[in-house]
Amino acid sequence: MGSSCPFVVTRIIMRGAGNAGERMPMILRRSTRVPVGSAMNWALGTLRPSLASSTIERYLRHLALLQWWIENEELTLDEPLALIDALTPSLIETGLRPWLGKDMSARKVKKLAVDPEEIRERLTVVRDYIDWVLLSAQRGLSVRTQAQECLAVEAARHSIKSNFDRLMPVGSGSSEKLGLTKAEVVRLLEIASPSSSENPWGRGASAEMVALRARNELAIRLMLAFGPRRGDVLKIHTGDVKTHGAEPTLWIRRRPDDPRDPRVWEPNAKTEERMLPLDMSLARLLDDYIQEYRPLIPGHKKSPYLFLSASGLPLSTRAFNDVFAAVRPLIPDFHPHRLRHTHNDRLIEHCKQNGVPEKETIQHAKYINGWLGDNTGIYTKRSAREAARKISMGVQRRVFELVEDVPF
Repeated sequence: MGSSCPFVVTRIIMRGAGNAGERMPMILRRSTRVPVGSAMNWALGTLRPSLASSTIERYLRHLALLQWWIENEELTLDEPLALIDALTPSLIETGLRPWLGKDMSARKVKKLAVDPEEIRERLTVVRDYIDWVLLSAQRGLSVRTQAQECLAVEAARHSIKSNFDRLMPVGSGSSEKLGLTKAEVVRLLEIASPSSSENPWGRGASAEMVALRARNELAIRLMLAFGPRRGDVLKIHTGDVKTHGAEPTLWIRRRPDDPRDPRVWEPNAKTEERMLPLDMSLARLLDDYIQEYRPLIPGHKKSPYLFLSASGLPLSTRAFNDVFAAVRPLIPDFHPHRLRHTHNDRLIEHCKQNGVPEKETIQHAKYINGWLGDNTGIYTKRSAREAARKISMGVQRRVFELVEDVPF
């Protein structure tokens, strides 16, 4: 068995008229850089119409693991009818299932198993892809002259799907997805301060390093204040921020397949566009960053994005994840999504303490989080927007006043 995956997933940026800027993930054989035809046909025909490019990319990575396993087992997807005989329940359970449960993040097989939710997704993607391969073969058969073969493929599809479903992990990888405790929020804000001796984002005093520490603190405070997804944060433009006036605001906007975004692995804003109110302290922090710290980053004038790398390019998802990884030794199990849970915990607490009915709490949470749904129409009314604004402002104070020992 080879020690390194012979397949790689990459992206191309479309340049043609009508789809300029669109990111298209591709699965290639590493040695030849030739696309894997059947996997790309599935991605283009089945996934592309309804899924974001980042999701397609993730699914193709699962298929890279499948292709690797198939080669190790000396099987082939080019002969679907032969695959039916080879892909027995025993081989799926004792061969493919354990393979898909391994951590291969470094392109090499590791013994450490991935999270059950990850295993579930891998099994689901592989199951659906194999079913598509068999269905494509079935459609190529003549119902009139190959009736028995058609029935055999139909029965095999049902059996293989059942075998995969039987092997799905029960429950999730963790008992509950939790936000940060109040003590952890206090701890986070302390160490995120650029002047903290425990700040994990470099010790240098150069202008660039000072700017990056300010950038990281701001990103964390925005995620605590509003619970946005990483893609929401990484797609913010400086022009989306209004820090002056009686009601400072921040717009979260969708910019899929933006031809002005140079990132091949473009972040995706999966939530609805929305305007969020800024507490005065957060507005000042944003204004200080835009006016004082961001200009310290070389090449900052060339990009409209709020958060930049040290080279002046828009911050990548990987680099953004590294910001959180640096905090993890100080706050165990610290991940971006925990801040989203933290924000919603505080939102629910605030609404309960202020007597907001549960139905209205859910509507406000949907709007502030940008959750897809049919609730956004109510926010065309000024009164509804004002109610959401007051709740969001209350949540921001609830989070950030902790450092001043203000009780919940």
